[in-house]
Amino acid sequence: MAGLSSFLLVAVGALMTASAQEGQDCSCLVLVEDAAGQATLYEKSTTVLGSLCTDADYDFCADLCKNEMNQFNHTLDSKVAPFNTTVGQTLCERAKRKVTDGTLKLGVSVCHQDVREAGVENKQKLCCDEEARYVDC
Repeated sequence: MAGLSSFLLVAVGALMTASAQEGQDCSCLVLVEDAAGQATLYEKSTTVLGSLCTDADYDFCADLCKNEMNQFNHTLDSKVAPFNTTVGQTLCERAKRKVTDGTLKLGVSVCHQDVREAGVENKQKLCCDEEARYVDC
């Protein structure tokens, strides 16, 4: 009986730890905004242990995203290895729609809360035709 009690305590402790870690995600998003609205083109999430989902955690997450997404500032004509396609084409394929003079922004979300802009924009505009092909603006 003592063995079963120990097992249950360990199992409950593991479940509590897993539950505490759920929702502690730091999500980095590439957003496009044009006349048609705003859309998420890319999202990458990581778990931040010990996060309390506060503004300080948002700031930490924003810094992490800025470092992780440094390719975000590359020109849209840059090739993406190993796919040998441009950054612009990859983003247009993810947009799956026509984009006219789209502003690319870096967004951040902590603990599945609302996405906030991280204050980083690509200097180039994104333009995609009706076939989701990257074109010069």
